[in-house]
Amino acid sequence: MSSIAFKSAATIVARRLCTSAVRRGAEKGVIPSKISNYKGVQHLQTEMLTDESHLIWQKRGAVDKALYGGTLAVGVGALCYAVYMILYMSFPHQKN
Repeated sequence: MSSIAFKSAATIVARRLCTSAVRRGAEKGVIPSKISNYKGVQHLQTEMLTDESHLIWQKRGAVDKALYGGTLAVGVGALCYAVYMILYMSFPHQKN
């Protein structure tokens, strides 16, 4: 199958899948009935939308700060490892 034919087929399938709810007449903006914690989700959305001049990682307290700090630490560690590997591969050891 050629590349153009594959892209065309993929586009057609994606459009059919994305518009199937519209063709069935599904209502827009319906509250999902299967989610038991929907009120909790609404409360969290309201809390995140308030403008208290806090950054997003400061709004939920120590847990979010710890997760943010951990993410930064993992990122710095990955950067250091990448630099080490680039230097290691750039200057190979000579065999005697």
